[in-house]
Amino acid sequence: MTFGLEGKPLDLYSAPHIAAISLILAFCAALILCRKKLQKEAVGYRFAAILAVIISFQQILLYVWYTCSGEWSISWTLPIQLCDMSIFLCVLVLTTKNKYLSELLYFWGLGGATQALLTPDIGNYSFPHFVFYQFFAGHGLIVLTCLFIIFVNRFRPTLKSVIRTFIITNLYAAVIIPVNALTGGNYLFLRYKPQSGSIMELLGPWPWYILWLEAVAIIVFLLLYLPFAFTGSSGKPASISSG
Repeated sequence: MTFGLEGKPLDLYSAPHIAAISLILAFCAALILCRKKLQKEAVGYRFAAILAVIISFQQILLYVWYTCSGEWSISWTLPIQLCDMSIFLCVLVLTTKNKYLSELLYFWGLGGATQALLTPDIGNYSFPHFVFYQFFAGHGLIVLTCLFIIFVNRFRPTLKSVIRTFIITNLYAAVIIPVNALTGGNYLFLRYKPQSGSIMELLGPWPWYILWLEAVAIIVFLLLYLPFAFTGSSGKPASISSG
């Protein structure tokens, strides 16, 4: 592992990229296979606590690296991207099981982290740089936590949660617009597209791609809701059994 500033961009679907995704999928599969054991109260709470500590620790390490390397910048390292917010939501949901935070994490986390894992934007910090490991660990942990609340906490999103999340997302974007103006940043990619390839490449120039992102967001949220559309669930996380 390297920690300096020198490096090269990550080649999409290169061996390191595929290996990172494969490892994340393996952890996700293991969680689903072990869901019955994790639904036991003592095991589930212990696992959630450990997961919350790991998520917090890896995020702290990133900001230590930003500071020590001189890479910290108000224009691009403030923890206000949707995936940064999802990290915070992971810790809160794992420790509180709050219904409304769970639905926000589910849509932001799976929708954002999955796209980030498929088209990572990590600058010149490819394998074996620390940032490469932290990026895939952080986003992989978001996906893992989303699966935990679904398969272990048995959280179920509702159509109302789709609407709430869409409204909150737009309100949050409205807050970020002046933040970008003040910092010169590109948080939420509202000023220009990411440098690496992403779905935004198909959505036209600024500002039209932002309007298309609205449509993409609601489609993604509805697709994530679709597996639960006919379950008749209230969306409330179930209590972990003590069995």
